[in-house]
Amino acid sequence: MSLEQKIPPVEDLLAFIEEQEARLLGRAYDIKGTDAGEFQVIYGVCAQAIRYSAAFATLHRAGRPREAVVLARQAIEHAVTAQWARFTEGGLEKLVATLQATHIDFYSKMSAWLKNTQLIDAVEAETERLGRLGKGMPPVADRLRAVDQSQMLEMVYKQQSQLVHVTSSSTTGFVRIDGDEMTLVPVPDDPHGVNTTYVAAMAAMFAAWLIEDLIAGKPGMLRLDQQSDQLLLPINVETSIPRGNDG
Repeated sequence: MSLEQKIPPVEDLLAFIEEQEARLLGRAYDIKGTDAGEFQVIYGVCAQAIRYSAAFATLHRAGRPREAVVLARQAIEHAVTAQWARFTEGGLEKLVATLQATHIDFYSKMSAWLKNTQLIDAVEAETERLGRLGKGMPPVADRLRAVDQSQMLEMVYKQQSQLVHVTSSSTTGFVRIDGDEMTLVPVPDDPHGVNTTYVAAMAAMFAAWLIEDLIAGKPGMLRLDQQSDQLLLPINVETSIPRGNDG
């Protein structure tokens, strides 16, 4: 039996993703004071991961699974980054430092490009307020490698990057050459479609679990545990090795 045959049906994975987005939008959050700071930093990253996964599901259902790969890739980057911050010593502080540094860098360059003195003054004031920033996060590949010693997540990310960037896949996906004959393929598939869906669902699980773990009483954790068993999805990077690679 191949790995793809072990993965639950695509429809079940898409339904799981869509459920996580619905739960994200339709609830209030009771957060203990001791977890409020972490929730404030982590929630947006996790919410974005879930929404990227949901956008993947939308494009997949619309018959564009190849174009949806970029969303699965960004979903796993966001979800794993949030979990990396949770399970790595000093990870949350490094995430905050990176958020601050990228914020300042973007608006500094934007204000200079616009020659907007008001924005320049605001950036300088914010830079002074933040003071010396701490050490930021390592590159995304290092974050993926740090939480998965098998390096499966890193390889999945690189595999998905082949369709996201301008690579040979941009040519070979749309053109078939057999001797002197060239055939155009106007609607190519994602060559790893089942696995891509699994990875998008895994990202949604990682993010949903982390949000749930910060809610007082963890009211939705039992449901996530049951879905983890049913769909063979790891709930976090600490307790399980993801099983969605091509081997």
